[in-house]
This record gives sequence, C-alpha cells and structure tokens, in this order.
Amino acid sequence: MKKNLNISIFEIINNIIFNLINTIPVNDIIKNILSSIEKSLNTIQEKNIEDINYSNLKIILMMLNSLLVRILHDEQFNEKKSILFDTLLSMARKMENREILYLLFRNFEYISSDIKEKTEKIFEELIEKIKNLKDNLVNFGDLYCLSGLIKCFGISLYKEKQINEIIIKNIDKKSSINEKINGMYIINIFFETLKKLYEPYFVEIFTEICDLITNKENKVRETGQEYFKGM
Repeated sequence: MKKNLNISIFEIINNIIFNLINTIPVNDIIKNILSSIEKSLNTIQEKNIEDINYSNLKIILMMLNSLLVRILHDEQFNEKKSILFDTLLSMARKMENREILYLLFRNFEYISSDIKEKTEKIFEELIEKIKNLKDNLVNFGDLYCLSGLIKCFGISLYKEKQINEIIIKNIDKKSSINEKINGMYIINIFFETLKKLYEPYFVEIFTEICDLITNKENKVRETGQEYFKGM
C-alpha cells in the first residue's frame, strides 16, 4: 500500500511540475535549469549515503523528469542530456534507495531516445555486464538504467537480447547462490519498472521462479520469498 501511495504522490507532483514547466518558453532559461539540476545532483553525489536528503533528491528528480518530457526530441538540449545521463547513471550505481532508483529509471526512460548513439552503446555494455556477472552481485543502478533503456527503445529488445535466457542461466540448479540471487534481482526490478510489458516474459520463467522460492538453500529461498511476495 505504501509503495502505491508513493507512486500516486509522485504522479500528482509530477503533473503539477509538468504543467508549470510547460509554460516556460524553450530557451536559455531551460538550459540554466538543467545546469542547476546537474550541479545539484553532482553535489548530492559527493555526500555520504547517510547524509543525503532523500526528500530533496526526489523533488529534483521529479522536476528533471517533467523537464525532460517538456523538451523531448528537442535537439538543442542533446548535449545537456548527454551530460545529465552520465550524472544519473553514476548516481544510480551508488544508490541503494529503491524509491530514488525508480525515479532515476523514469528519467532514463525519457532522456535516452534523443542521445541514441550514446545510450544504445551503454545498453549493449549493460547486457554484456549482466551476462558475465558470474559470482559478483549485480548493481541495482545498472538494472534500473537497463530497464529504462528497454522502456525507451521498446520491450521487443528484451526478447531480441534474450534476457530471459540470461536469467535462466543465472537461476539454473547448477549455478551458485549469488548467481541465483542476481537472477531474482533482475526479475524483481523488471517486474517493478516494466509492469504489464514484462508480464509475458515473467510467465515464461514462472516455473523457475517457483523453484527458487522452494530452494533448499536458505539464502536463496528467503530472498525469493521476499522479492516475489505480492507479484
């Protein structure tokens, strides 16, 4: 219930900010706002995780999301978008707060289509990264970014890049505990962010998911029960 409430509040605030920003002429004022947001995000990144004011960060990311919608496909801002993308990805890789990561996902979704040359390359890098995790735990920020890119470029990429096959390889009976946990993290984050778009792919691996939540390894079983609860 709390998560749904947070999303509803996000939508309301986002709509208000969008309507305000939509009245601003597309000129140097918007470039200045983007520069201010970038500066604020860089300042926040320099802080220790425990010192971050998450309420302020949420507002900044909501403002950025509304602004990106306002200037979608406007080429004069592409250089700024490219710089901001790097800032957002760097922040996502350090972030543990799932609400903030979800807001970052929303920004990845809207910032990526206008800087395709860059983001398509990053997409391929992220796919290779999750293919070759082995026993290293996946970075949540990478997954939220990857999900944002899939939402931007189309869910067909999920099938084209055989992401379910990557997941199945991770959660195979012969794989390690960390590999199984990585598979569960990937499923959980895609289910959260892509929602109905992800459901057909979720159904395809439902049998494997059931195996995880009854796994003999305590850590795997408990993680599965936590992450798939309520799905």
